[in-house]
Amino acid sequence: MSDTREDLESTEMPAPPAEPKKKRQLSEKQLANLAKAREKAQVTLKAKRERSQKLKAEEKKLKELRFKEREDKIAAEIKVMQSNQDQEEIDDPPPKPKPKPKSKKKKVVYYSDSSSEEEVVYKRRPRRPPRTPIQPQYEYESPPDAYEEDRRRQDEEAALERQYQNKLAAMRKKMLMQSVFPTG
Repeated sequence: MSDTREDLESTEMPAPPAEPKKKRQLSEKQLANLAKAREKAQVTLKAKRERSQKLKAEEKKLKELRFKEREDKIAAEIKVMQSNQDQEEIDDPPPKPKPKPKSKKKKVVYYSDSSSEEEVVYKRRPRRPPRTPIQPQYEYESPPDAYEEDRRRQDEEAALERQYQNKLAAMRKKMLMQSVFPTG
């Protein structure tokens, strides 16, 4: 690292030039052309600004028109729906409530007791619906007999063994037939 520091210190900065460079000066003809170009640029920029302002104003108007159009459509739909509802109400009056079933007249028995009449209403006691026995939600299943389980398993194993033996015999037969009568 010391080497790099020494190198940096040893290199001297270039001395600034004694006299600054003179600015480039344009001739009268060049100045006239520059003035014309600036005027032309101002004119074109002004025209572009005006055009873009017009376009923005037109876009704004277009957006407002679209928004008003949507509002008009919604208002028209609302009017149509309201008129449809009004026509339905006029055409179909609201359904009359169904008359409640008439209750049976209670039997009134009059009997005389010391010259005053009293009303006695006899009511029949309501009958209870027949009771259904409550069934338990969980029924207990007795575990299968170990002997029966063992026997069932042996039967399944025997059936599998038979299937295996039958397939094995079929394969042997097929191989024997191919060795005796080769094909292709």
